[in-house]
This record gives sequence, structure tokens and C-alpha cells, in this order.
Amino acid sequence: RKNKISSLSELYYLSELENLHVLWLSDNPIVLNEHYRVFTIAILPNLTKLDEIDIDEEEREKSSKQFHDLKLYEIYPDNRKQGISKAN
Repeated sequence: RKNKISSLSELYYLSELENLHVLWLSDNPIVLNEHYRVFTIAILPNLTKLDEIDIDEEEREKSSKQFHDLKLYEIYPDNRKQGISKAN
């Protein structure tokens, strides 16, 4: 909490923490990004709870599909300049 996490890209550093099951981002600027929950659940598959809310299989599947459907410029506005258009 209150770690001043403001960019979705910062969450990639957490993706190697296999034992991370509960994460609180609610007191961070990242919550202003409309995609933060979808993105977080998609890249951190071992999470069981995010911001006091349990993650069920339905939300996990929906997040995974939505994340892959999102264009990178929606997540990283700076990528528009680089011509990157779709998530891998």
C-alpha cells in the first residue's frame, strides 16, 4: 500500500513472485488507470485477492481474454509513437 505505483509496467516486476497471492494497490495512483485490475490479474496468475476482492476463475478468464484483446497504447500511451498496436 501507498508505494506510489503509477504505471502498469511496474507490475511486471511482481510477475516472478510465485508466492504472491494477495496484493493491495488501492492506495496507489495506478488505480486511476481503468485497466489496472484486468492487467494485474492477467499478469499475476497466482493472485487470489486484489484490493480486498477475491478473484474467482470467471474474473481470471475474463481478465486474461480482455488483456490480450487490449491494444498496448491503451495500457502504455507512449507506445503510440513507436507504432506498437497489439499485445503479444
